[in-house]
Amino acid sequence: MSDIEIFRKAIELGESERAFAFASVIRAFGSTPQKAGANAIFAADGRMWGTLGGGCLEAECRRRALESIDDGVGLVFDLTLDDIKGWDDGLICGGRVRVIVDPRPNKNIADFKQIVNAHKEGVSGALLTFVQHPTKALGESKFYHMTELAECVELNQLPALEKLVEQGNSGSVSGTLDGADVEIYVEPFLSKPKLVIAGAGHIGKATAHLGALMGFEVIVIDDRPSLACQENLPDAAQTICGDISSEIVIGGATVDSTIPN
Repeated sequence: MSDIEIFRKAIELGESERAFAFASVIRAFGSTPQKAGANAIFAADGRMWGTLGGGCLEAECRRRALESIDDGVGLVFDLTLDDIKGWDDGLICGGRVRVIVDPRPNKNIADFKQIVNAHKEGVSGALLTFVQHPTKALGESKFYHMTELAECVELNQLPALEKLVEQGNSGSVSGTLDGADVEIYVEPFLSKPKLVIAGAGHIGKATAHLGALMGFEVIVIDDRPSLACQENLPDAAQTICGDISSEIVIGGATVDSTIPN
């Protein structure tokens, strides 16, 4: 499940008023199954979406997340993946992770929607989640479009946080903001270059797979409904069933191509 799909699921659960916790790896040191930026949703009924790394790490995070849903208290904790008693499933990487669990993520649904909309429109931005802050609650988040980041007080006063955004890396930064100790987790969402493929046959399908692996947002156009579908093109961000010889406007760019497949 991609990052965007995780946020779509969080929106769906929030709007249906189902109890769930939103958890993220906000720091990772050494050898770990997931790096900072990994997200997972733990529902009160035991269902889960996304991953924080699997095995004993994920089982421990799930246990704490379910307890957090019950008592309504957010958590931030560190886990060392070494030879801990009971962690006997082979996932002993030796590294360390820092995890935040928010059992009341409904307060962030509006910002989650901004992430999804920005992705749809091909606009870059960053989500800031407050771990320790003098005026923000644990787990409270704020999404900024790139054009808004210049006015973000936290980024302007924490150079390490600004550097993460510039590099497109997720992670948390600790520092001092207006004399108060803070820790803020940043998760950049950078728009991907689009790869438009005309034709969803075997060559188009293989190209879509390679394009997705290379970091492109893949869009495939074909006039055959049996091929221009998610089942045939699981790597495509978008499939369009239509006349590929006519002009089709995609994200502001006009496509006029009859490339054979």
